[in-house]
Amino acid sequence: MVKDVEDKHTQERKETQKQFEDFKNKVKDREAGVEKEYQSRVTEMRLEVMDTKKRFEQRLEEFKKQLEDYRKNNDVIDEMKKAH
Repeated sequence: MVKDVEDKHTQERKETQKQFEDFKNKVKDREAGVEKEYQSRVTEMRLEVMDTKKRFEQRLEEFKKQLEDYRKNNDVIDEMKKAH
């Protein structure tokens, strides 16, 4: 009778340990998935920021060029006014 109880206890303990190990593995897998998703999102956001910055710099250069052209045209108009 005592032997039967000990055997049952040992079996239950092994089952519980297996369930716990399964749980730990599921948690590790879930954490790895979350980490991978996080890294992917960070990379995506970093690329988006770099692209936005590049487009901004291009637009800024275009604006500077247009401003310079405007100033040159304005200078030409002023010179023409002085000539007449």
